[in-house]
Amino acid sequence: MGRLLTALAAILLSLTACSSDDDKPSEATQAACSTEYRVVNAASMAYQADTGTPPADTQALVTDGYLDTTPDHWAVNDGTISLTAEGEDQGCTKPD
Repeated sequence: MGRLLTALAAILLSLTACSSDDDKPSEATQAACSTEYRVVNAASMAYQADTGTPPADTQALVTDGYLDTTPDHWAVNDGTISLTAEGEDQGCTKPD
C-alpha cells in the first residue's frame, strides 16, 4: 500500500504548477503537498504499528520499505512530521 501511495504522490507532484503569488502555493502545489503529507503520515503510522516505535527519521521509512523514495516536502524526525526546506519554499501547509 505504501508503494501505491508513493506512486500517487509522485504523479501529483509532477502535476504541480508554480504559484503566481509567492506567499501562497497554487492549488495544485498545495494538493501535492497535502497528498505527500498523507503518504508520509500513513507510512509513519504503519511503521509504528509494525515495530512498536515511531520511525527515527525519514530514511528509516525508505530503508524499511514504507516509502519508495524520500519525500520532497516532508521529513520525519523522532516520529514527528515537519516541512523540509523545499516544502517551506513552496509554501506547503499541513492538511486539516
